[in-house]
Order: sequence, then structure tokens, then C-alpha cells
Amino acid sequence: MVGMVSSVTPPLSVRHGVRVQPDPSVPVEEVLLTVGDRVGHSNLSHASRMNRGVVVFVKEERLVAELVARGVTLNGAYLQVFLLAVPFTRVTVSSVPPFIPNEVLEQELQGFRKMASGLRTVGLDCRSDKLRHVLLLRRQCFMFLKCPTQTIDVSFRVRHGEGHYMVYASSGSMRCLLFSDGWWWAELSNERSMGNKTGMSYFWTVIYLGH
Repeated sequence: MVGMVSSVTPPLSVRHGVRVQPDPSVPVEEVLLTVGDRVGHSNLSHASRMNRGVVVFVKEERLVAELVARGVTLNGAYLQVFLLAVPFTRVTVSSVPPFIPNEVLEQELQGFRKMASGLRTVGLDCRSDKLRHVLLLRRQCFMFLKCPTQTIDVSFRVRHGEGHYMVYASSGSMRCLLFSDGWWWAELSNERSMGNKTGMSYFWTVIYLGH
């Protein structure tokens, strides 16, 4: 008797899933159409909006690798695609002067954990349409951790031009670092010796101004 090849589709696992984080206003259907353009719409299996992102399951694991490697383009903007099978967490880098390039911060962050995404800016979320473009002095990224319960909470200096700047990276919730309960975060500078050169070392400190 000639053996018959089974046509049963292998069961899905977490390795068949990916996560995309578009703008919250983008419908799930629009995200699926974009993902389907990359791997074929008939290869999509399940999807849902979860934790400010869109989780999509595809029928074959090889398609996951393709999505993660190439990403997707939605409304003209490139979106990175993340694995579900690897634990990663959102990390906020605070007290970042706006002129510090992402590449400088990423080089320092990679010394602590492997990065799962690049850095992005964070909006101030002003109510007025006239101020919607204003950004916080923060950047955010995703980093791979050893387990879902692991956290990261570090501070480090970055160099830019003639200055050194102290910034903070944390996977926990953070409060505004500009003004809160009478405390104002101000930039100070100190001269310090760097070999035969004198440079400026900048950092953010706390000054109490009262209510």
C-alpha cells in the first residue's frame, strides 16, 4: 500500500507569531493588509490588537523569519517586526538632549543587553494641535532580556562633540523629568580634565523650586 502524505496543517505555536507596533489609530485590518503584502494574505492565520501593538500569526515559521528580517512599510513609514518567542521589553532612555544621535545611545545600550529594535522619539502628547510636534527628552526601544520578569535600570554617559551627557535607561514606569511636584530637572555643567584637553561634562540634576 502506498503511503499517503498527510494534508493536516501543523499546529501553531508561539514561534508562528510576530508583533507590529503601528500608530494606535491604524486599524488592525490595515496592518494585516500590509503584512500580507509581504508574505501573502492567504498565509495569515490569526490576529488581534494587544498591548498597544498588533499580534499576527502566520501559517509557517519561515514567514516569521522573513517578516523580522525585512519589516513592513505602512503608510510610507517603516515598521520593525518583532518575534513573540523571544522575551523583550520596552526600555525608556530619559534625560536625552535632542541633539544626541540615536546611534550614540544604541552603541552604549548594546553593552547592557541586545537590542530588539532601534530607538524612537516620544511625543509630549500635548492637547493643543499647535504643540503636537513637541517631543519629550526621551527615546524608547525594545531590548531582549533573559526572562519576562527581568528589568533594566542603568545610567551611563554619552559623548557628543566636546560634551559628556548622563542619561538613564529603565524598563520600569517613569515620571516626567522636566517638572513634577515642585522639582525641576535642570542642566548643569562642570569642567573636567581629559588628558591635555579640558572638556565639558553635562548632566541633569534636581533643583527644588517649590510650588
